Amino acid sequence: MSAKRRTPGTAYQISGSSQWYADQWDHASRRWVRRTTGTAVESLAQQVARRWRQEGEEIRLGVRPPPPPKQSEETLAEMIAEFVAARRRDPARITERHILETERRLQRLAAVARWTRLAEITPDGFLRALELLPGAGEFTQATRNAYRAAWRALTRWAHRTGRGANDPLTELRKWQVSGHRSFRRRPFTRAELATLVVRTRLSVLSRMDMDGPDRAMLYLLAVATGFRLGELTSLTRRAFALEAATPSVELSAAAAKDGRPRVQALVPRGLPELGVVVRELRDWLASRAMDDRLWPRLEDAGGMLRADLRDAGVEIALAPGERVDFHALRGTLGRWLADAGVGIAHAQRILRHSSPSLTADHYTHLQTEDLAAVGGEASILDSAAATPSEALESAAEHHTEADPVSGHLAQNLRALERPSEALSGAERREDPSTMTTIDSTSIDVPGAAAACGADPEAPGDFGRLSEAPGDDTEGNASSRTRTLNPLIKSQLLYQLS
Repeated sequence: MSAKRRTPGTAYQISGSSQWYADQWDHASRRWVRRTTGTAVESLAQQVARRWRQEGEEIRLGVRPPPPPKQSEETLAEMIAEFVAARRRDPARITERHILETERRLQRLAAVARWTRLAEITPDGFLRALELLPGAGEFTQATRNAYRAAWRALTRWAHRTGRGANDPLTELRKWQVSGHRSFRRRPFTRAELATLVVRTRLSVLSRMDMDGPDRAMLYLLAVATGFRLGELTSLTRRAFALEAATPSVELSAAAAKDGRPRVQALVPRGLPELGVVVRELRDWLASRAMDDRLWPRLEDAGGMLRADLRDAGVEIALAPGERVDFHALRGTLGRWLADAGVGIAHAQRILRHSSPSLTADHYTHLQTEDLAAVGGEASILDSAAATPSEALESAAEHHTEADPVSGHLAQNLRALERPSEALSGAERREDPSTMTTIDSTSIDVPGAAAACGADPEAPGDFGRLSEAPGDDTEGNASSRTRTLNPLIKSQLLYQLS
């Protein structure tokens, strides 16, 4: 049973399918296309394949007129049901959640468009029906593309299996997503997350059949692993390996969005303060049954999170276009990895993104891997504010719009005053003799000195720079010059050019 395509006149099988296929001449596209022979018996399939080859050659030579276009006698509802069943048999093993979402989108749009047969489907009809769906006015470009993907998959499958003379949606273009986001998820600061976790753990209220400690553990684990909501609902006590050399949690292929099993470290690279998750899990899991799901019901997790934020006294200032929902906990991990200077390659594996471009969304303010994480082994929960007012003050410190230099810039500028600490990560990659040292040539970054409390006129401050010893190139920086802060890199290169 070979998965390779054979020549016309010979039947073949596709891996994972019991049906036999053969190539049939398609007069409309002027090429041989794969079609199912409609049988699982090889001898019968070979007879069909030979007949199709003879008919195709005669049509190509003009000896036989091409057959009139024909459509399947199946209703569209029957075709959708068969398509969904075929997706479940797919050896690529698409996740059940994805299959159910695809089926729902097909059924919803077909009902609005009032399509009953494949022949009734047109690109214009699809676009009209899409705008008539409930809530269509709030659809993002990504949501429209999801409907398009579901229907394009159906019509391609129908054409490939001989149910339709052509693919009616082949010219339907994708919507442009970049630059058309209707909202952005606002990541949490450490103080906000710590206050949420600590105070939710003390809550006596029950939400979605979960008490305070259960919800607090859910929020903390969501940030530490970056697991999505559907993935968290699948976890059991057996999935955790807390006593291993690298404490981890195992995600099954059936639960993972990409359909691949995953063993995820519980303490992400660059974020040692999240080691508290392991300690908290040891106590919390002790009374749990080994194979019972830990959080089986999370239908309105976003509403639950917002209610707990309100009860904890955490008021999050949102910029225009920002919002906080449960998925923002996953985005928080991405932002913290970026702030810690973790490389995009490592962050992509931690977040399990399909492409680096998705990971780069969290790195819009960091464009180098030379930043090193600064911080001790203190627990993330140690930063929980004692009172609601302190939580608001801490949040304000992280989101001050009036400050001309961002908090991240100020932090890295201060790090320049401690070159032995700040360069610890870079020195492992660069030869110290080729690195730029802090000494004499001045660079001017507006507002930087004020942000760090330094005197821009005073000698020896962080704003002074010289070329490495032994570089006698006059007027130009060494080709190996590096700056610790990507936000001032453009100004630095400008001054040295």
